Amino acid sequence: MQKFIKNFTEAESLLHGVDHLIYVSFPMIKDKRILLTSLEKLRNCAVKCINSLLQYEYLHRRVKLYKDPHLNMKTFESKCARRYGFSETDLNSIKELFKFYNFHKKSSMEFMKNGDIFMLVNGPTPIRVNLEKIKILLNATKNLFNKIRHIIIEKRS
Repeated sequence: MQKFIKNFTEAESLLHGVDHLIYVSFPMIKDKRILLTSLEKLRNCAVKCINSLLQYEYLHRRVKLYKDPHLNMKTFESKCARRYGFSETDLNSIKELFKFYNFHKKSSMEFMKNGDIFMLVNGPTPIRVNLEKIKILLNATKNLFNKIRHIIIEKRS
């Protein structure tokens, strides 16, 4: 199986898992770990989607791949996003997802208050993430996934 198909199917599995966590598990359990796990899985899903498209484009000799993920992200933004008409809103949401993930990884302390998760990262002002924000990030990731499915799966048929 080609690598871009493997990444894409893994992204699909992650996306279904996050959807279940957000819409089924979290409303019943209300544990911050579910939201944080969802954030991590969403980020992994977005990475796999982007990698899948970049590998597809590399296979067709339209882009160059790098070992540095930041350079690959810039390639995705500058070449693939424009070529395939990804909306600026969805791109900003994906960048925001990566930003929240990095805050989560760097945070010294996380706590939940009134349904919001607060992450303390190198300063007195906490970073706030809530269920609604994660739902917005989930929808942006779904849009990314669906657009990439159209590009690499449906165009091949």
